[in-house]
Amino acid sequence: MSVSGPTGREKTRLNRNDWIRTVVAAVLLTLSFSPFPFGFLSVFALVPFLGVIDGKKPFDAFRAGYLLGFLWSALTLYWIGWPTVGGLVGALLILSLWPALFSLVIAAGISRHGARFWWTAPFVWTALEIAGSTGQLACPWNAMGNAFCGTVFMIQSAAITGVYGISFCIVLLNVLFHFMATRRSGKLRTSLLASAAAVLLVSQAVFGWHVLSKQPADGKGIRVALVQGNVDAYKKWTYSFIDSNFTIYGRMTLQAAAHKPDLIVWPETATPCYLRHQSARWRWIQSLVDSLSVPVLTGTPDYAWTDAEQIKTYNAAFLFEPRSQGVQYYYKTHLVPLSEKVPFSERAPKLGEWINRLIPDSGEYSAGDSATVFSFSRGHAERAAFSVAICFESIFPRLVSRFVNRGAGFIVVITNDGWFGNTSGPRQHAGIAVLRAVENRRWVARCANTGISEFIDPCGRVVQKTAWNEAAVLVQTVTPSGRLTFYTRHASGISSVFAAAGILSSAFILIPPLRLNSSRKKGRGLPHEKK
Repeated sequence: MSVSGPTGREKTRLNRNDWIRTVVAAVLLTLSFSPFPFGFLSVFALVPFLGVIDGKKPFDAFRAGYLLGFLWSALTLYWIGWPTVGGLVGALLILSLWPALFSLVIAAGISRHGARFWWTAPFVWTALEIAGSTGQLACPWNAMGNAFCGTVFMIQSAAITGVYGISFCIVLLNVLFHFMATRRSGKLRTSLLASAAAVLLVSQAVFGWHVLSKQPADGKGIRVALVQGNVDAYKKWTYSFIDSNFTIYGRMTLQAAAHKPDLIVWPETATPCYLRHQSARWRWIQSLVDSLSVPVLTGTPDYAWTDAEQIKTYNAAFLFEPRSQGVQYYYKTHLVPLSEKVPFSERAPKLGEWINRLIPDSGEYSAGDSATVFSFSRGHAERAAFSVAICFESIFPRLVSRFVNRGAGFIVVITNDGWFGNTSGPRQHAGIAVLRAVENRRWVARCANTGISEFIDPCGRVVQKTAWNEAAVLVQTVTPSGRLTFYTRHASGISSVFAAAGILSSAFILIPPLRLNSSRKKGRGLPHEKK
C-alpha cells in the first residue's frame, strides 16, 4: 500500500499552527496516562503531531519533537519537582530527546524516500523506547504502552511481547489514523486503512477478554500482609523520629499478624537507619519476628566497605526469618538518575562534582549487581520464592523478568512515594506495576509508605488497594507460579528484535531513494502520458 507524500513545496518551516498542533498532541498524550482514565486517547494522540513533522525539514522536525517531549514530560512528571527541582529539569531535558530523535529520523526518511517511510515509524519509536530504558539515564516512565495500564483487557498480549509490543501497536494505530486524516486517498484505500486499524484494536480486545475469562489455576496460596505506615517522608529521616518510626511499624505488624500471614512486608526504607550496623534495632526486629514466627521483609539503607577502604551505600531490602542468625538481602540495581546517583560519576568524577554542586540533593548510592530471589519457609511446607523490585525498578520490564527467570514465584514492590505528595506520581507508579504482573503472569504485592499499596493478580487486575495517605494493613492470598510466559523467557530477545528493526529502519535514511520514474529520463514516458 503506498500513499502519496507531500511535495517539495510543502516542506515549509514550522508555523503557528504547527506549534499549536504540537501542544494539542502533548495534551492528548498526557490525558492518555494515569491518573486520567482516557488511555484510549493514545491510539490517536500523536496524529496532530505526525501531521506537523510530515514533510518538514529534519531540524525543524527535531525542534517540534523536542517541544512535544518537553511538554508531555512536564505535564506527566511535574511531581518530580516536589523533592528536587534540579532533578525535574534534568529529567525534562533528557526525556525530551527521544520524541525529538523520532521526529528527526521520520522527517529525514520521508524527505529521502517519501511517504512509504511512515511504515517504519512504529519500529523507530519502539526502538527509542528501549534505548530510553537502558543505561544510567534510563527512565521509561512514559512508555507508550503504559497508557493502557488501566484497561487490562487491552494489555494481555504483553505476556507475549512485553510493554514494547503494546507501544508498537499504539504507534502503528496513530500512523494509520494519520494517513486517514491527512491524505487524499480514494474510498477503497481509506476503507483498507480503517479496516486495518479496526482489526488491530479488536484483536487486542478479543484476546484480552479471552484471557480474562479463564479461571485462574489452582495452587497453594501464600498469605501476604502489606504494612503501609503512612510516615511523612520528610519527617522519618529526622534523628528524633527514628524510634517513633519503629514503634509505628511494630504496632501495625502486630495488627497484621492477627490475620495469620506467611509473610509481612514493610515498604522502602521503612527502617530509616543503617540497620545492619545498629545492633539494638536489629535485635528488636529479630525479636519481633521470632515472637510472631512470621518473616518480615523491610526496606533499609545499608553500607559496606570495599577492598580499597571506601564506603559504598545501598538502597536495600532485608528479609528477617524466625530464629535465623542472618538475613537475605537485595541491593537495588537500577538507581534513579540524579536522585539516587549522578550518572557516569565513576568515569567522569569532575562531571559528578559539577552536578552535585548544581543539584545539591543528588544521591550517592551504589548499584547492586545481583538479581536476588528470596525464599522463606511456610511452617512445615516447602519454601516459597519471590523477588523484590525497589521503587523505581518496577518500571523496568527486563529487570522484573530477570527475577522471574531466576525462580521468583511472585513479585514484591516496595516503595516510598511520599516524597511526591498527593500528586499523579504515586498513581502512575502504582499503575505501571500492572504491566509487570501481566508480562510475567505473576502476582504483584506492592507495599508503599504513604500509598498506594495494592495486590495485583497475574492478569493485571487490582484485587485490593489502599487510599493515598492512610495507615493501613492489607492481607491477600497470592498463588506463586513456576510457569514462564513467552515474554519472560525471551525478554532480552524481544527487546533486541524491536531495537534491531528500529535501527534498520533508521538506516534507510542512508540508502539512496528508489527511482520509480527512471523511464521518464529515457524519454519513454508513462503509457498514459501525452508527449
